Order: sequence, then structure tokens, then C-alpha cells
Amino acid sequence: MARHARGGSRPPETKGTTTRIANAPRAARGRIPKRGLGLGAALRRIRELHGIGQEVLAEKSGLSQGYLSQIESGSWTAVTEEALGRIANALGVEPWVILAQAAGLKLDQVERFSDDERVWLDAYRALDPEQRETILKVATVMRRPPRKKGGE
Repeated sequence: MARHARGGSRPPETKGTTTRIANAPRAARGRIPKRGLGLGAALRRIRELHGIGQEVLAEKSGLSQGYLSQIESGSWTAVTEEALGRIANALGVEPWVILAQAAGLKLDQVERFSDDERVWLDAYRALDPEQRETILKVATVMRRPPRKKGGE
């Protein structure tokens, strides 16, 4: 058996195990299949489909070209909702289009909301849980077919 610097011993077959264990999560991530493109690749794809360079997108969105480059390369992954909105607006698409592409969804697989539905959804999200429950009860009652009056 090999001797440790501290006087202990370990079997030779464990030599280098620490390095292999530390690298195991990284190696495992590489084997996990990705469904989507990822945010950066999706952004690059949409930008290129629109025939817009990073410099033009930076100018239109008010974001730096370096920041956009970092997003597209995947080195900057913490993109705020505000930044995503500015990018989408500059590209002439809704933010959900970029996110759907990033997740690997086809656009026809994503349910789109009308403007009226978005107003309702925003209002619903602003409610506390008790208010949401009340609204759902009212909506459930309203959804029922009307009762027939007097044997009609």
C-alpha cells in the first residue's frame, strides 16, 4: 500500500479518485440530451433568420453588443425579463417565441393568448390565493349551461 503524506495509507487503486469524482457531474451533464437549442442559440438563430447582425440588434435593443455576444455564446445565462423583452422587441417577435425556440418547442405547440386573455391572466396573477379561489369558483358557475325555466 502507498503511504499518505500524513502517515496513513490508501490502496493504489484509489489514487486519482478525487479528481474523477469531482469531474463526474461535469461528464454526466455532457451525456444528458438537450431538447432545445438553449437561449443563446435560439437568440442567434432568430436574429440570423431576421437578417440582423449583433451590432444592429444592440443598437435597436439598447443593450451592448458584448452582452448580446455573451448571451448567444452561452457564457451569460442570467438574462432578465426586461432584457429579453428589449431583445424580442428589437427583433419584432414576442419574448415567448425566443423562449419556445430555446426550449425546443415548435411555435404551433405553444398556446397563444389573445390580448383579452392576457389582460385576464395578468389580473389573475396579481390576486392573492384567496381571491384567485373566489374568481375560479365564479368562473366555474358561469361556465355551466343555463338552467331551463319551467319545463321548456
